[in-house]
Amino acid sequence: MVKKKVVAVQQVYRELERKINSFAKGSGIVCRSGCSACCLSKNIEATVLEFLPLAYRLLKEGNYDSVLSKLENPEVGICLLYQPLRSEGGCLMYEDRPLICRLFGFSVKLDKHGERALVSCRIIKEELESSHRATSLSRAPVVSDYHMKLYSVDPWLAAVRYPVNIAMGKALEYVYLHTQFRSPGKAC
Repeated sequence: MVKKKVVAVQQVYRELERKINSFAKGSGIVCRSGCSACCLSKNIEATVLEFLPLAYRLLKEGNYDSVLSKLENPEVGICLLYQPLRSEGGCLMYEDRPLICRLFGFSVKLDKHGERALVSCRIIKEELESSHRATSLSRAPVVSDYHMKLYSVDPWLAAVRYPVNIAMGKALEYVYLHTQFRSPGKAC
């Protein structure tokens, strides 16, 4: 059962990556190399479901205990996966990052009138304004669409947002419990 959820989340992520790549290519929006300014916020939230692929991978690779013990350290404020000296943006597990990390900078939210507004950092917005580049937001992924796609995978695991490290820890515990203590003969 866990494996099916992991695969379903990964499918949503792959679809989103295709949409983001198309939008980024057409709009010219890019993150500055090595920026990672968005990773420094202590207010980043995610759901348990968003971290299932990472948790499943860590368990399969034997890194479950190591990561869980780091997450239990109250001194960890920003995302545990953020490593500022990494050249590829700072994320240790980029391919398994949560939805917010995928959407931020390359998606839109809809206001009450259905108008699209870019969900991005100040740096990207200022660069777009200073270059006077008109960016068509019609091809950008809509944040709420992808939250709903994940919600359809598992409403219970996608309903509540937690601080990123808490969500990661809960995902690790969920995957561990559902893979180690399942009934004999039942596949995860």
